[in-house]
Amino acid sequence: MLYHNEDRRFPSLFVEDGETVTISTRNARETGISVLKMRPRTTAALLVLAGQPPSTAPRLSDRAAFEQIESTEGFVNLAELDHDGRIDGYSIPYIRGVLEVLDPNERVPPKSVKRLFPLSEEHKDCSCTPSRRIKKGATGIALSPGSSAAAVADASPSTRAMYSVREAFVPDFLTNLQIVSWVTAFGDIVVGPNATLVLDSSTNFVIADNFLAYKGSRIVQRASYLNLDVTSTMRGDILKIIHTASTTLNVDWSALAAQAPTKP
Repeated sequence: MLYHNEDRRFPSLFVEDGETVTISTRNARETGISVLKMRPRTTAALLVLAGQPPSTAPRLSDRAAFEQIESTEGFVNLAELDHDGRIDGYSIPYIRGVLEVLDPNERVPPKSVKRLFPLSEEHKDCSCTPSRRIKKGATGIALSPGSSAAAVADASPSTRAMYSVREAFVPDFLTNLQIVSWVTAFGDIVVGPNATLVLDSSTNFVIADNFLAYKGSRIVQRASYLNLDVTSTMRGDILKIIHTASTTLNVDWSALAAQAPTKP
């Protein structure tokens, strides 16, 4: 059940003892869950929204890395495919290959990256830009950021025989960081004893102030990629009741602090 917070925080969620609640970003607004439209400000943030976070990934709550926007016109959602199963006209393997080679330390993505393409694809029809003869549908193999294409080709005879090293065009919506993702936002999330919280396949990004789960509760992730940002306290296996729920959901933080943290 959702509870309104008078301090302007996002609504809080309480899953009662023995109950099962499913969070669906796809149907969030219909159920009263707050949804933020977030765009990346940096390459590292872009990789987070693309499901390829770097080792030092920024948090969803980092306003230097992510920006909340109102209008999504002109933006691309990487989770939404067009009628041809592509992303803004580009094949999924092509976009994935470009993302794999982006340097998260660069402020914004470059206009092009170096990739290895199978020679068998050299003469296939392509969808090319006027300045770069690059195939939208080609898969290719990404080279690590900063790699010398010539050095990679020289190092492996089999690579020279099977692949050509070419400069691949980075789509404008990536270089301009015109990416948007839906982020569900909560105040507190409390999962009661023997209760189950399910994050469905449409839920990839969640922000919560606090996330508390009692002993015997279950958290189920349906999506292959989930980024959960808890900005304050996250505790599980809580033994004694430390909340009340009437018109609002309230947590007794002193009572929680008095309970020794349990080991996973």
